[in-house]
Amino acid sequence: MISFPNAKINLGLRIISERDDGYHNIESVFYPINIFDILEVVKSNNQNKKFTINYSNNFQTIKNDLCEKSYNLLDTDFNLPPVNVYLHKNIPIGAGLGGGSSNAVSMLKILNSLFKLNLNDEQLLFYCKKLGSDCPFFLKNKPAFVSGLGDEINSSISISLSKYKLLLISPSKFISTKKVFTSMKNKKILINNQIKSKYFVKLFNEKFINSWKENLKNDLEFTTFSFIPELKKVKEKLYNMGAVYASMTGSGSSVYGLFLKHTDVNHDWKKEYNCFSFSLD
Repeated sequence: MISFPNAKINLGLRIISERDDGYHNIESVFYPINIFDILEVVKSNNQNKKFTINYSNNFQTIKNDLCEKSYNLLDTDFNLPPVNVYLHKNIPIGAGLGGGSSNAVSMLKILNSLFKLNLNDEQLLFYCKKLGSDCPFFLKNKPAFVSGLGDEINSSISISLSKYKLLLISPSKFISTKKVFTSMKNKKILINNQIKSKYFVKLFNEKFINSWKENLKNDLEFTTFSFIPELKKVKEKLYNMGAVYASMTGSGSSVYGLFLKHTDVNHDWKKEYNCFSFSLD
């Protein structure tokens, strides 16, 4: 059984509060985009090893792969048969695009179907929350206002970017989300200066997109840019090319520009970075 897990971008990302457990409550809008991995799961006759995974597209292994965690969660409750998994990676790793989370949720859905577990969306959501903060979003995989740890999803938000295309630039440099949060020096100022949630949500209307450059921020950019200064230059270049809006997604390290469809986005970055360009229909 084959699926095509997609990536996402963050439209804005606000730190709302620091929790007692050391994590942070955030607010953001997650938007699915057309970059896809390929995930295949087949039944195996190997009774000595229940889970085997093979990677392609220049990956030999992925540490702490969430596909295996997905299998183990369901295996604990349902004693699953052995499987062979094949994962072709197109979504850059550690890039703020949610590729690992998307793979994990696709894995849950495949196993649910392949072994006729008959789990409904509410039950699948329970497992998604155990997998990680971004995972609940990929269960519905629609534009959504996201809060809490990133695990509280409101898919009733109505925002379409069908008039635009995206140019996504993903460098090979990586910084962990944990390091970004623990290194932030302006955290308290950001938290104290946040506008109310109801005003933040109102920004996500097509008629306000031209105001996003001034009003829609990713609070993690300043810290990530201090570790990878070239990202700031990439963002500036996207604006110079005519982007209506440009931002880092997640904690990085990918940066994207939102362009009107008629805009020429030819560029010379392919030698240095992973680059993707596509419409947002």
